[in-house]
Amino acid sequence: MLKWVVGILVLLVIVGVALVFGAYRYVVTNINNEGTGAAAAYETYVKQNLTAYCTSFYEHYPPSGEMNSDTQFENACDCFAGEMFEKYRDLPSDQVNAFAEQPETKKTMQVIMEKCANQYGLY
Repeated sequence: MLKWVVGILVLLVIVGVALVFGAYRYVVTNINNEGTGAAAAYETYVKQNLTAYCTSFYEHYPPSGEMNSDTQFENACDCFAGEMFEKYRDLPSDQVNAFAEQPETKKTMQVIMEKCANQYGLY
């Protein structure tokens, strides 16, 4: 009886590992295919990071309540994340951080942030 229990546990471990590996391969191969769950998760992840970067950039603007509203900041960051994500869309997930650190990417980010700030009236 003990052999059967051990055998079933080993089989469950093997099936579990196969499922995790299969899910990983699905995500890696479909991350840049629009309409897939992997692409949606990738987009959400990248946009969250871009929004956080945008928020830290806009900290040098006057605090909300003085000249700019929270809605203006949110809209400007959404604008930035949306436009900047188009640069990231076809990039493999393991190259995202390296791409963000390139000098020309930083210049592009600066231009897009300033454009979005002007578009939503941040002063």
